[in-house]
Amino acid sequence: MGLLSIDHRTHEVVIDVKQTDAFAGIKDLAVYDRHFDIVFVDPPYHRELAKKAFKTLEAHDIVQPNSVLIIQHDKQEILPEASGRFRLFRQKKYGKSYFSFYHLSAEA
Repeated sequence: MGLLSIDHRTHEVVIDVKQTDAFAGIKDLAVYDRHFDIVFVDPPYHRELAKKAFKTLEAHDIVQPNSVLIIQHDKQEILPEASGRFRLFRQKKYGKSYFSFYHLSAEA
C-alpha cells in the first residue's frame, strides 16, 4: 500500500510505503488519525479484494476529501464507476493489470 500526504500549509510531501495487508494497514492508520492525498492499493488478484478496499476505506477515514485512490487489479475484476464517495475518473491497462483512478468527493 502506498500513501502520500501533503501538508498544505508548508507544502511538505510525506510518502509512506507499507508492505502489509492493506485492510489491516488502513485500520492501523485510522487509529493514528492519519489522512492522505493519494492512496495506492494493490490487493492480491482473483479474490475480489479491490471491491473490499472501497468499503474498508469508506469505513476508515484516512483519505482526504478531493484526493485520489488508485487500485491495481486484474481485468477479470470489474470495478464500479462509483462506490460510496469514490468516483472513477480514469482507467488504464498495463499488461495484464488495470489501474483504476478514483476521486474522493468531499460530499456523499
